Amino acid sequence: MDWNKLEDDVIKMTTKKMIQWCFEKNLLEKVKKCALCKNTMKIVKAKCYIDKYAWRCTTKFCIGYQKRYSLRQNSFFSAFKVKLKKIMRIIISGLKHRNKI
Repeated sequence: MDWNKLEDDVIKMTTKKMIQWCFEKNLLEKVKKCALCKNTMKIVKAKCYIDKYAWRCTTKFCIGYQKRYSLRQNSFFSAFKVKLKKIMRIIISGLKHRNKI
């Protein structure tokens, strides 16, 4: 794998592209169901989350209507308080170093 190219690609990604890339690589759940109504949630902008996006229930009859959940919930990233891009750059840097040994 060309770690330098991957690192360059990650550096150039917007937050939205980084989230999409994580979905494609199965690092984040692509689909999230509301725990209350079981309907599929939507991704919305959310300033209070570090990645500026969250899952949101949009089912009007649900008691969890408009409640937001972190995109990172139930993922490797859930314990980290830094942006996805920063986490991925650290991981890639470690892998680059490991391959040089």
